[in-house]
Amino acid sequence: MQRKIISFFTFLLVLALSIGFVGCKETRESTSIVRTEKQENLFAIYFEEAGEGEKLIDVMKSLKKKGELTYVLENGMLMEMNGKANAADFSACWMLYTTDEELSNSAWGTVEYDGKTLGSAMFGANDMPVATGETYVWVYQIY
Repeated sequence: MQRKIISFFTFLLVLALSIGFVGCKETRESTSIVRTEKQENLFAIYFEEAGEGEKLIDVMKSLKKKGELTYVLENGMLMEMNGKANAADFSACWMLYTTDEELSNSAWGTVEYDGKTLGSAMFGANDMPVATGETYVWVYQIY
């Protein structure tokens, strides 16, 4: 009987590990080829070649791992980037803009970057799909 109990719990442990309930969460490595620009109140990512099915956060994680970017996300919201944090009352915060016209809304706001007008992104970094030839710019804005 004891052997059956041990076998049962071993089976459960193996099952849990195989479907991700226990252990390390697998992280996706970015396959995108990007160029970046870092300024005091701006961080731009230009996609020379976007990885298939990648989101902006995938590339941000890769840049963070390489030491090219630091950031803090809380509940899906960017709270700090490269040492500059949002104001406690959000009178100043990081906002995302993109050249991707299908995934931006100019009525929500625009910024000028590299001779182009970028619209406010419709999604945050966790959900923003990326595309080859598009630029995604984080801007620290004071309201």
